[in-house]
Amino acid sequence: MMSFYRTIFVFAIVALSKHQLVFARIGDILLDNITNELPADQRSYTSSGEKNSSYVFLQKFPLEGSNGLFFHTEVLVCPKEHFSQNDRKTLDDQVSSLTYFTELEESWWTSRTASCVELGYGGAACSQRCCGVPHNTGTTSFALNERKAVIGNADVQKKTLYLYGTGSFDGEVAYHATCDHKCWSNWAGTDYNPLTNNCNTFTSTVLSCVYGLSEKKPNLGPSDMVNVKCDTKCPAAITSESKVL
Repeated sequence: MMSFYRTIFVFAIVALSKHQLVFARIGDILLDNITNELPADQRSYTSSGEKNSSYVFLQKFPLEGSNGLFFHTEVLVCPKEHFSQNDRKTLDDQVSSLTYFTELEESWWTSRTASCVELGYGGAACSQRCCGVPHNTGTTSFALNERKAVIGNADVQKKTLYLYGTGSFDGEVAYHATCDHKCWSNWAGTDYNPLTNNCNTFTSTVLSCVYGLSEKKPNLGPSDMVNVKCDTKCPAAITSESKVL
C-alpha cells in the first residue's frame, strides 16, 4: 500500500511539472508582454461604473495523460455588458443563490462568445514578476466558449466552467492587482512549484485575494493542496466591493 501511494505521489509531481516544461516554450512571448501597463487612472481597485460589473468564472481542465487525477484551472473575468439581458438575468439569479460556486451547463457556455480576460499561471524559465502569467491579445480577448489554456498540456476538449460570483472591476485591473506587487507569490515562471505554488494556487489568489470570492474548487484532488493567505496589499484585503461568498 505504501508503494502505491509513493507511486501516486511521484506521478503527481511528474504530471504537474509538465506545466513548467510546456510553458517554457512561450516564455519569450511572456517577456515581450510583461512591460505592458495600464494607464495610471485605470489602475484603481474599485469600479468607476456599475457595482459588481463583471462575472468571475473558473475554467477547469484535466491534464493530458493524468487519467483525470490532476487538473489545471484559470480564472475568466467577463464584463456584464458582453452578455445579453436574458443571460445576465440567468447569471445574476445563480449568483444570488451561490454557496461557493456552481457548474454551468456545457450546452449553455459553448454558445456564449462574451469577451473575457483569461488569468492563468504556469512555470517558465523566467524570473521577472508575473512572467508566468500571460498577458497579451490572446488572454485579454478570450471568448467564454473557447477551449484554450495558457499551458500546452491541458486537455482543453474536456473543459468545464464554473460561476463564482461578481466583481466591481474587470480582468485588466485584476491582472495588475495581482501582478504589480507581490500578492501571495510574485508569479515568476521560476516561482512555480507543482505542489505548493502552481496554477491552482494562482487561481485561489485571484478568486480570494483579488476578488474576495471563495477559493474552494471543484474536486481537484492533489492538484490543489494549498490555502492562500491574502497579503494586505491584495485588493480583497482593502475593498469589500466584490460579492463575497
